[in-house]
Amino acid sequence: FADITEYKNKNYFKHNEKSWVAYVGALKRFLNYCANKGIHYSHSKYSSISFQNFEHYVKTSSKIKTENTAKAQFFYIKDFMVDKTGRNGDFNRMKNLWIYRQIRLRN
Repeated sequence: FADITEYKNKNYFKHNEKSWVAYVGALKRFLNYCANKGIHYSHSKYSSISFQNFEHYVKTSSKIKTENTAKAQFFYIKDFMVDKTGRNGDFNRMKNLWIYRQIRLRN
């Protein structure tokens, strides 16, 4: 998880250490899920991880029981994935869809 440490050093200086623990936990759980599902990624190949992989992770994870937890997980993971895949990556393009789906579920 060297990429996570690199991300923290580059981007996370403005946040406190307590929230970093939640952030890094969410990232590690999601990336472990991807590895267990056979999704091959590396520093240069995060683009092989799709938004649909994240949605499936949320649906099947025993750690995500509430809508608020799912939202927090999404924003933690989205920031990291956008950093690794760029603004045109799947996670940045899908953020509005995620927000729309969450609003629609509440109504």
